[in-house]
Amino acid sequence: MKKTVVDPMKTSIEILKESVKSLKNQPISSAISKIIHEEEVKLLAETIKYERFFFVVDIINQEIIHAHGIKQWLGYDDHKFSFGFYSNLIHPNYIEATFLLAKSTLALVNSNSFEQGFMKEKFVIQIALRHAQGHYILVKRTLSSWDYDPTTKVSIAYLNEFTILEEYDETDKSNTLKPRITDIYGTRLVNIENILRESSYKTLESSKRFSVQELRILRKYAYNPTITSNEVANTFKIKPNTIDTYNRRIITKFNYIYPNEKVKSAKEIAQFLRKECFI
Repeated sequence: MKKTVVDPMKTSIEILKESVKSLKNQPISSAISKIIHEEEVKLLAETIKYERFFFVVDIINQEIIHAHGIKQWLGYDDHKFSFGFYSNLIHPNYIEATFLLAKSTLALVNSNSFEQGFMKEKFVIQIALRHAQGHYILVKRTLSSWDYDPTTKVSIAYLNEFTILEEYDETDKSNTLKPRITDIYGTRLVNIENILRESSYKTLESSKRFSVQELRILRKYAYNPTITSNEVANTFKIKPNTIDTYNRRIITKFNYIYPNEKVKSAKEIAQFLRKECFI
């Protein structure tokens, strides 16, 4: 099987363009005032000393604005820090999952099931970023709405906040995305997480990393961890040896996508994808 190589910069820009395609050829306005933005930037800048850095992504122009603390904690010039450059700093072990989840998150934010609000909900994951000195740092990344078009309710800018956790250890398999959604007080918003899970499932399905039937089998394993291959076969009205074939294909595909995981069973993969909010 030939592995598809992800171009982080190209993929990230495509995701941003896709998220605002409904605004094409339409007048765009801002729901949040410049004064509110300036005040918030000032408050955020005061937290940099606590091993934190942040920037705002202008989705319309696909560029970074209001970048602070990057030089201090990652070693790159704040004023020259671009969105494409940031995308290429993500550790290879996180690239596939990060971009799939980013696409799902922006789709959710722009959907009818989501109510836009300034820094209202926090979409939290952990990823590893490359420091200017060459090593990788594990960080908590918190994404929240920065601005949106008041007429269409489509997001036009979002805030990325980062908190340094530790040096990244490639051998530690617990270092995965660990996605979660909270309110401004840190309370988990399970209902929105479940909506994101459905969005992520559709994104994974459309990406064709796995076939539709493979994803159905994975979801069955994810929510029924003790189920047997024969029981899965009965559920989908296919032969047990066909399930075994699907299982082998799932393992092969997963190990290409996530080479650092090296799982041994489709059930393990199902639990991993459930934990990462994909199924």
